[in-house]
Amino acid sequence: MFFLYDTDSEFRNTSYDCYSRLIKKFLFLKDQTEMLFLFIKDNHRVVSEQRFSSGIPSISEEIMDWIDKTWAKY
Repeated sequence: MFFLYDTDSEFRNTSYDCYSRLIKKFLFLKDQTEMLFLFIKDNHRVVSEQRFSSGIPSISEEIMDWIDKTWAKY
């Protein structure tokens, strides 16, 4: 599910959900929604790059071209 996110609004919704759960346990996060949003978005980028760079099976040239174009777009 997480790898399907590509818009700021999706990441922001996730950060609000995490914030509402974490603030009860970690009071130092108070007023840190933007920091949490940026962390989640950057973590997604890092994990996605690791997954993509480890290689994916080549199905056909057409599909590989689509994957490359989609990866570059997002």
